[in-house]
Amino acid sequence: MSLGCVVQNMWPTAEARRIGMQVISVFGDQHVEDELRRILSIPQYMKIAFACRLGYPSVPPGRYVPVRRNAPRFTHRNSLISHGD
Repeated sequence: MSLGCVVQNMWPTAEARRIGMQVISVFGDQHVEDELRRILSIPQYMKIAFACRLGYPSVPPGRYVPVRRNAPRFTHRNSLISHGD
């Protein structure tokens, strides 16, 4: 729950400053976590909960790169079809 609150506050704060933020979930893999722990000298008793990238997007101002797909393009809503019965 605490991590959700952290991200909930970090993301809009970053966006307000025009800084891009991306949560990276690959660190949940034990091998990746162990390697990162070794590279950064993180003590074994500490757990890597999540990681994120922060930076300025390479897209020119005013242009929008869609992150999410348009839902109607890949979803279907079931409906009754009348066959004249």
